[in-house]
Amino acid sequence: MLWSSGRVGAHAQLLEVTPANGSVVSTAPSEVVLRFSEPVSLTGGSVRVLDDAAAPVSAAPVLENAVITVPLDGPLSDGAYTVVYELVSADSHRVSGATVFSVGAPSAGGAVAVEVPGDSAAWPIRAGSAALTTLAYAAALAAAGLGALTVYGDGSRPLGRRRAGADLLDRRWDRAITRAAVLGAVALVTAAPFRIARIGGGLDALRDNAVIETALRGPIGQATVVGAVALLALAVAVDQRAAGWVLLVASAVALAAFALEGHTRAEQRAVMIASDVIHLAAGAVWLGGVAGLFVAFGSRPEPGRLALLVRRFSRAALGAVLVVGAAGAVMAWIILPSLDELTGTGWGLALVTKIAVVLVVIAVGAYNNRRVVPRFDGVAGGRSARRLARTVAAEAVLLLAVVGIAAVLVTRSPISTAAPPPPSPTEVAVELSDGGTLELAVTPAAVGSNRIEAVLRDAEGRIVDPVDPPELSLTQDELGIGPLDPELSPVSLGEYEATAELGYAGDWEVAVRVRVGDFESLAGTAVLTVTE
Repeated sequence: MLWSSGRVGAHAQLLEVTPANGSVVSTAPSEVVLRFSEPVSLTGGSVRVLDDAAAPVSAAPVLENAVITVPLDGPLSDGAYTVVYELVSADSHRVSGATVFSVGAPSAGGAVAVEVPGDSAAWPIRAGSAALTTLAYAAALAAAGLGALTVYGDGSRPLGRRRAGADLLDRRWDRAITRAAVLGAVALVTAAPFRIARIGGGLDALRDNAVIETALRGPIGQATVVGAVALLALAVAVDQRAAGWVLLVASAVALAAFALEGHTRAEQRAVMIASDVIHLAAGAVWLGGVAGLFVAFGSRPEPGRLALLVRRFSRAALGAVLVVGAAGAVMAWIILPSLDELTGTGWGLALVTKIAVVLVVIAVGAYNNRRVVPRFDGVAGGRSARRLARTVAAEAVLLLAVVGIAAVLVTRSPISTAAPPPPSPTEVAVELSDGGTLELAVTPAAVGSNRIEAVLRDAEGRIVDPVDPPELSLTQDELGIGPLDPELSPVSLGEYEATAELGYAGDWEVAVRVRVGDFESLAGTAVLTVTE
């Protein structure tokens, strides 16, 4: 599933900007319009249009769902303009970038150099957000998975009725579930200010009531409240010796809370949420079961019980591995626009790292199933038990690393949200009858408005100053269009520029005539390929 390219459906990206990035328009626009792939928020963000001196020339932007309209202050003079945007997408990620357009002709020095806003929050905020998110994930997965182990592992917690009593292992399992659930709830609540500061660009966001209200009413607030309440309910259910189905329901709600935000809040939302919840549930069975086994080896239960527990978890872990892989592949296929994103973005590299660590964990688990578990005699202090305990501890450490990488993934964008750079000019050399050349640079050499820059040189490569500016004509023979005669205006000695509106893609014949004397002129032709 990863091998085919999917459509970006899990993150806001700039689909269209008018005037287009890199375009040269003959008439000054009255507004700039940006259209994104999903709804965005201007709370804590901005959209500005700057001239070539970095002075703002725009009024307050107007947001309507996924479209932002930026009115411009009065008519713009000729020159280059930069559109800089910094927004928050529906999945609580910061979206930023810049595009450039020109009126009449680009400024002599080009567009102003601006620093595109990115993850502008200070590193302590980013580190605190990542650490607390990792802790919340790990604690919730461990609590949910260990609770499930007490139900399916050896039947110590009945599914349909209250738990009657508990031995040493049961009490240790209960303490581990309760502590993990409470720790997860605390981590979720504590992480909220860090995450708000991160999407708001820094600590100043925590003093902005609009930013805080938007975040708490949005996915961050929803996920925090639902997750914390469900984890506390799980802790209470364990303390009250509730039936196994109560623990499973509380665990499912707690895990589903993590799917209320992030990449699931975009297109194909139902598939993304379902895949994410299944992915998390399978991961909980895997991580929580490993944690439960680790506790069991230290509690020294009777051999028959420990042997049954190991066998049942081995089967559950095998199913969990398959489900984790399948659900993860579905989400990656939806999120990634192409395989290039695996190596071209931080999100992709983190995903590759996560997959690599998971493969190592699978290798350790396979070794356990094939070599260690068949020889396990069920005695907690025996040689086979010590060997199995060491490999289980290794699995636990590696799975915690996987959880940490997952916490990084949910806070990063899977794609580059900035618009692509302005197109490079297409160069065409028209050879003249005396051996000289008229060098043309056409930008963007695509359907629409094109800027043409021309330099006239003689046979030795020296710039030539003719009697009159060169005459240029463009003809599309297949469609019977032309000739179009854009007027080349002098820029400096032997250098000229013009603007041509080319309405169709294909090969255009470029014909040139240069008057170099009172009774002498030079001519030549070449082909310009115009794209869609």
